[in-house]
Amino acid sequence: MSISDIIAKILLDASKKRDSVLKNTEIQLQKMQIESESHLKEYEKQYQNETQKILEEHKRKVTLSAEKEAKKIIEKAKYDTSDKVFEDALKQLSSMDGSHFQCIFTDFLQTLPQETNGQIFCPAKRVSVIKETLTQLGLSYGIAVDNTIQDGWIFKAKQFDYNFSFSQIINQAKQDLEIDVVKKLFI
Repeated sequence: MSISDIIAKILLDASKKRDSVLKNTEIQLQKMQIESESHLKEYEKQYQNETQKILEEHKRKVTLSAEKEAKKIIEKAKYDTSDKVFEDALKQLSSMDGSHFQCIFTDFLQTLPQETNGQIFCPAKRVSVIKETLTQLGLSYGIAVDNTIQDGWIFKAKQFDYNFSFSQIINQAKQDLEIDVVKKLFI
């Protein structure tokens, strides 16, 4: 699964979640409007003798307050949904089977300059796939288990480092795409 496939999946998931979030937000807005209208009617009955100006000012404040609260709810829903989309993408990457992982890792190795010396850091669950891939390609990089890496790998060489830990990839995608994802969710 390539990065562009992952990004496409993230955007597709975001679009699917949009309808659910919008529906829930609309229900919350309707409840807030009903409650606001109910409060307004009670105030109108209690203060019939007050001037129209006071009543209009109060209506305006209640409406603005409800709108402000609704905006807060919508903003929170946007970012909660965005976070969930990226968390789901990370879970999908982490549950990738060995053959898919091997394809991605092979593609990475083929982009390295020839005669590069380096070491690969990865979680214990990926050591066997990485060793197998290196053997198939006739490469012999050192492999070190680093359980701080949830999944993926880090390649360290003298002249450069590549961080292909899946959490790093998703965090970078989130930084690059979060605004676009949120826009797509709520347009």
